Amino acid sequence: MNDIEIRHIEQIDRAAVMAILTGAFHFDPLLRWIYADDSEYARHFEGFVYAYGGDPFERNSGLIYQDAKGCAIVWQFEGLSSHNDKILPYLKRYRYAV
Repeated sequence: MNDIEIRHIEQIDRAAVMAILTGAFHFDPLLRWIYADDSEYARHFEGFVYAYGGDPFERNSGLIYQDAKGCAIVWQFEGLSSHNDKILPYLKRYRYAV
């Protein structure tokens, strides 16, 4: 059986994890309604993640990266608030006028 590494990510993993998440949500109906064009989606998805939930790399935690399968999981620890107050201004600025 192959060993599978599951660990807290670090800043150096940012590009790889964001690539995984960008691919995972490529066909998400809500995000593709907001960003119907592939180039707009690719350009703005990472900013959408930050506007919606804050920086997932904060404190080198909040993400687990399983590099044997190319998987990433995002969550917020108890006590951290979401950044929902930033999502509407972000959407107004980048693509969708709410």
